[in-house]
Amino acid sequence: MSNLISNALKFTPPSGHVKVSTSLTGDGRFELRVSDSGTGISEDFLPYIFDRFSREKINNTNTSPGSGLGLALTKELVKLLDGTVTAESIVGEGTEITVILPVTYDAPLQEGPGLHELKSRISSFFIHHDKKEYRQQGHIPMSVEKPILLIVEDNDDVVSYLVSLFAGEYDVIVATNGEEGVSKALENVPDIILSDIMMPVMDGIEMLDIVKNDLRTSHIPVVILTAKADVASRLDGLARGADAYIAKPFEMNELKIQLRSLIEQRKKLQGRYATVGHPILSDERDFHIEDAFMKRTMALMMANLCNENYDIQKLCHEMTMSRTQLYRKFRSLTNKSPNDYFRSLRLHKAKDLLAGTKITVAEAAYKSGFKNVSHFSRVFTEEFGIKPREIHK
Repeated sequence: MSNLISNALKFTPPSGHVKVSTSLTGDGRFELRVSDSGTGISEDFLPYIFDRFSREKINNTNTSPGSGLGLALTKELVKLLDGTVTAESIVGEGTEITVILPVTYDAPLQEGPGLHELKSRISSFFIHHDKKEYRQQGHIPMSVEKPILLIVEDNDDVVSYLVSLFAGEYDVIVATNGEEGVSKALENVPDIILSDIMMPVMDGIEMLDIVKNDLRTSHIPVVILTAKADVASRLDGLARGADAYIAKPFEMNELKIQLRSLIEQRKKLQGRYATVGHPILSDERDFHIEDAFMKRTMALMMANLCNENYDIQKLCHEMTMSRTQLYRKFRSLTNKSPNDYFRSLRLHKAKDLLAGTKITVAEAAYKSGFKNVSHFSRVFTEEFGIKPREIHK
């Protein structure tokens, strides 16, 4: 009913009308009719309106709005109920869709909800599942513990459903097309992205290309969620860098497990870069952008170990990244903040100096970029479990 009524409203001008009627037929079947006084459907296109992705050309140039999935889904639901759905239309006069369903009388007798409760349920659904609040805020309030999930999807109902699935486990950000998705990915550097393919302005594949080839976001896993389930579309998405490709309609638990699995895999990637000063780098093509990022970051840190005035703000400037972008990318790869990693590099240098030369603890501290000797001694002990003067001995 939702699909049929929304379609009727979409193609009917403000001065027109939409009529919904129900009845019980003489042979005991339930009949639902949705008729409108809208633009109508051409005779040539009418046989194809229940096919997936079917959208009629208007004036031989523009295609009618929508993804072409609403009526296809309606037909599938009616088939599941052993019913039939048919359409009649006259161009310029309107369209009527008729659904006929069998009545079995198999349901157990019980008292149904009253009219007041039904109204309450309906209004509650539309209030709490309205995507406008996500469009306005961009995301729900952030926490420290939860991973950030960016959902890129232009369908309000799908967004509402996905947010209801993941809001408890993730901090959710919503974008309504690929262009907005790129912008929010660069701004927030999420832990994972879930994106549709067919969207206005910029589709999911174009967005995937940009995200996977940008130094700031290349590490983020991207899951493509789409109704285009054919092999060619799936292979294209995977070839462009998608980490997973899931067809609509999807199974809720499968999607949840897939997202968790990809985030866990990224955590395992931290072993590649976690060793301070000596990351495990190889010639694997899958990691060339991440390797380039780590090499460049470490080169800047190593060149400024002795510079007590060199801080993360200067590092961000030289990396041409915002503080948020650098922090979130660096932490996702190493499980350390840039500050902690830089401090560890300085402490390792101080340890090498103390072990291999005759210099004092104070000299080792200054040569490693520490201004305060007592602070140096404290963090050195925390890092290595031994006081710097004992290393010197």
